[in-house]
Amino acid sequence: MAADWGLMLASLVLGDADFAVTWDVLRKPKRDASYNLPVLLLPTSFPVDPVAIGIAHATPIIRGQEPRFSAVSAYEAWTAKRA
Repeated sequence: MAADWGLMLASLVLGDADFAVTWDVLRKPKRDASYNLPVLLLPTSFPVDPVAIGIAHATPIIRGQEPRFSAVSAYEAWTAKRA
């Protein structure tokens, strides 16, 4: 379910961003946790792995803790107009 949340957020970003956002498979660096996985490429930003972010967001919730960031803040950060 957490991975689905990340993919849903990515889908919203792809539809709402007013700049080019594309999917790609991360090939470098090989030591990256998202190596060989699909990531979003945002302009002037590092690759974003929405599935990993969904899992990172859900883990504290499952443990009964507050997440360190909200879905709204992630969405706003990803869709913010880049200078």
